[in-house]
Amino acid sequence: MDNLLSNPSTIIDATNSISGQQGRTFSELIGSNPLFTGGAGLVGVGIILSYFRRLSLIGKELLKRKFISRLELDNTDIAFQWVLDYINKNSKRRTSILSVNTSQLSDDSGRLKTSFMFTPGRGTHYLFFKNRWVQVNRERQNQTIKKDGMTRTALEVVSLTTFGYFFCFFLIFPIIYGTGVVFGFVDHFYADGPNFKDKHC
Repeated sequence: MDNLLSNPSTIIDATNSISGQQGRTFSELIGSNPLFTGGAGLVGVGIILSYFRRLSLIGKELLKRKFISRLELDNTDIAFQWVLDYINKNSKRRTSILSVNTSQLSDDSGRLKTSFMFTPGRGTHYLFFKNRWVQVNRERQNQTIKKDGMTRTALEVVSLTTFGYFFCFFLIFPIIYGTGVVFGFVDHFYADGPNFKDKHC
């Protein structure tokens, strides 16, 4: 003890040595600890993945807006069954998932005439229309609607989707109906019986 007090430089050197070891230990703890480096790496990867995910969502939305044509109608529209029947009859391959719509009419003698219309069921189907592949998606919603003013039925939506701007999409309605149908787009096309005419298709 007397030697330490008589030689203060020894105390200073020992203090510097201890503080240097503490400094080296802290820096080594940060740099060489696998938990710290691994955690920092995972955080970086997570940030990059989140960035790319956001970019992909933006790109997907732009793709939908600029390069995809989409047409929707529900079962409150009188053309709903016509479109489904047309899709089933004109698809390259008849779908194996069907739904049936049964109707009965009575003649003058009182006899009932029953007819069945088989249409594509719920799910995804494909149609080749005007030299383009069209994806048909039929969905049943949770809400219900009044049909014929009396009975309630589930709301169903059919969406037709294809790539590119496809104005001829709307011609499926006069083709199906086959009579004089004039749309609001009178500057683009009109229909006159089964032999419809148009300016672009």
